[in-house]
Amino acid sequence: MPRKILHAILTFAFTLAALAAFAPLRAATDWLPVTDEDRAATASTIEPGAGAEILYRLKQIDDSQYQSPVTDEYMRVKVYNQTGVQSLAKIDIPYDQNTEQIKSIAARVIKPDGQIIDVERKAFYDREVVKSGDLRLHVRSFSFPALEPGCIVEYKWTTTADTNIFARRIDFASDMPTRRVVSMIKPLPIPDYSTNVYFNQCGDIKPSRDTDGFNTYEMRNVPPVVDEPYMPPSNDTCPWMAFYPLKHTGSDDFWADYAADISGPLEKRLRKTSKDILDTAARITRPATTDEQRLALLCDYCRASILNFDFILPQGGLDPKLRAKQNRSPDEIIKTKLASKTDMQAVFLALARAAGFNARAAFCADRGVGLFRRKLYYAGFLPDPLVAVKLGDTWKYYDPAHCLVQSGKLRWQNAQSTVLILQPKGIEWAITPAPTPEDSLIKRTGAFRLNDEGTLLGDVRIDYTGIAETDAREEFYQQTQQKIEKIILDRVQSRLPNAEVSDISAINADDPLKPFSLTYSVKIPGYADNTGQRFFLQPAFFEKGMGAMFTAETRANNISFHYPINEKDDLTITIPPWMKIEEGSAPQDFGNADWGKFLVKLSFRKKDATLLYSRELVFSMTDISAKGYLPLKNIFNKIHQSDEHTLTLHAGATDNTFEEKK
Repeated sequence: MPRKILHAILTFAFTLAALAAFAPLRAATDWLPVTDEDRAATASTIEPGAGAEILYRLKQIDDSQYQSPVTDEYMRVKVYNQTGVQSLAKIDIPYDQNTEQIKSIAARVIKPDGQIIDVERKAFYDREVVKSGDLRLHVRSFSFPALEPGCIVEYKWTTTADTNIFARRIDFASDMPTRRVVSMIKPLPIPDYSTNVYFNQCGDIKPSRDTDGFNTYEMRNVPPVVDEPYMPPSNDTCPWMAFYPLKHTGSDDFWADYAADISGPLEKRLRKTSKDILDTAARITRPATTDEQRLALLCDYCRASILNFDFILPQGGLDPKLRAKQNRSPDEIIKTKLASKTDMQAVFLALARAAGFNARAAFCADRGVGLFRRKLYYAGFLPDPLVAVKLGDTWKYYDPAHCLVQSGKLRWQNAQSTVLILQPKGIEWAITPAPTPEDSLIKRTGAFRLNDEGTLLGDVRIDYTGIAETDAREEFYQQTQQKIEKIILDRVQSRLPNAEVSDISAINADDPLKPFSLTYSVKIPGYADNTGQRFFLQPAFFEKGMGAMFTAETRANNISFHYPINEKDDLTITIPPWMKIEEGSAPQDFGNADWGKFLVKLSFRKKDATLLYSRELVFSMTDISAKGYLPLKNIFNKIHQSDEHTLTLHAGATDNTFEEKK
């Protein structure tokens, strides 16, 4: 689940639809007839080998009454084999306890011989799965009795809410192949608005209108969602539709209208530059000698001196009157040192303009959610306020709202993303710069010693740079020492279960103006495998216990990395003086290539019996098509094989036969 929930009047509910359908229904009240074709089916024609298949699925949303929407859902599934039985072992139906209620629910199993077994009422139970701020996400759970291959299972439920839906995304794909899926929508009539519908990868979807005012959308033979590592967001990979209200303005340019609605109030609050703002900008920028240094200092001031209460609440809570207050002046924001994310944008604009810069408000798409779709007329897809400053002929982007982002840098979610820049007369579309390897350097160092029992002991330090630093620091920001220790311990033990970790520190985790690093000490019994007189030692400490990145033979989805991989490791491992390297050579590297480089150096310093290991991996590509999967897999398999390289150490050997790599 996301760490923050964006509240707005018209909010898309991007939730997985575990839905149901046989045919367009007025309400999912009666069980539908089971056809001979359903009973006879022995395998999916959509996805051969699938354990189960959705035969029919319906989601019917009646939002036509004020503050009393009703959603009826119906699911029918055919179970083909034991894998399908296991996948249906427990059914979870999510709902928000604060705003929704499951009013009715029923489920049953139809055995291959036609026997029907109803799920008993006492078998349904609730449990809380997410508790974040005001959000309380529960699930209604149950299990099917006597489930076996050949069964048909079906369940239906009705959900009511106390707030209108207005807008929603509806998924047509599931984790199972789907023969037929139907969505029915009856929106709330809003004066001067109409319901707009957007389709994503829906192919030949069949829309129609029911006589009772429902808009009906149907898809057939929908392949299952394939969950793969490093895949793009589901917005970019799955078929879905979104419906939302669109105001009648008489204009055919939604985004220009949207920009005008924002620009007027924003420019009004920035119209007068007070003496305090001028003095503050001059004081902050006084040490700088270049324009970029001056802008960085202004952004640093906003990040360090003003708390964005949309990101984190102040101690003691926030006065509701302050949160509700709109269009506060930059002077007031600086005085209170509290701001919303758009307030942060406004105060940086005021300071930058006071310092003489051509600074403009900008709104950026979130690449972590998916690609920006300009024909989806919904402002929520430009969620992040930035400031664009014209330096020469180039826009430079600043993010004062996210305090963990280095000034002049962007989060990976906003890198190489669509951005809308507000101009005095109109708008300008642009794309933010792509992240570079220099923006994502992770430097890992370790000084270790191996004892005569094969235990590795030592100290570790990990330094982060740029976009990688922002990404890493976010997990540790304003965490207790106990929580920090748990995060690090879990990380290390996930690949080295015997590891003992101590002296853990997250350096400057709460000071975004200083470099962020992690340090800890480790003791790992059995790090070097022991077979009597011989020990087998893997020098690549940070990769030990890591599985291959890509293992599947084929790939359905494109590959997407958040930012380029840039890792530099420098390790020393001191071995007991009586232990000699019986067999040894340097692991393979790949020099330089179009995608980057993988360089390894391994040597032995005889005077203090110390192995010196360095590793440098730069993979500069972030988006690779599924067609390029096999070459990509080969690259990372070679890297993985090199990382698993081991040396054979012999107790009491008389000579060192290690081949040193130059």
